[in-house]
Amino acid sequence: MLSLPPEIPPITSLVDAYPEPVRAALYYCLAQVMVESGVARLVETLPGDTAPICVFETVAGDTFSLAKAAISAQEEEELIATLRQLFDGEGDR
Repeated sequence: MLSLPPEIPPITSLVDAYPEPVRAALYYCLAQVMVESGVARLVETLPGDTAPICVFETVAGDTFSLAKAAISAQEEEELIATLRQLFDGEGDR
């Protein structure tokens, strides 16, 4: 399980219920939403064995790294849009 900073709402138990490829995509897109919302920033991107590794830093100074998700640009956009709705409270409507 990925250790996420406290700025993230407690959705890790939901995300961790999915199989690895889905879980990896969810965490990567969640990090993108964190960057968009100003809660984190992308520090660097490093080469990885199978995918680039993105290193993020939160406003609290915590760092975490994730492999770039192996999904299409369209899938990434759709997943980010869904996560944005959840964080904006629109998912409750």
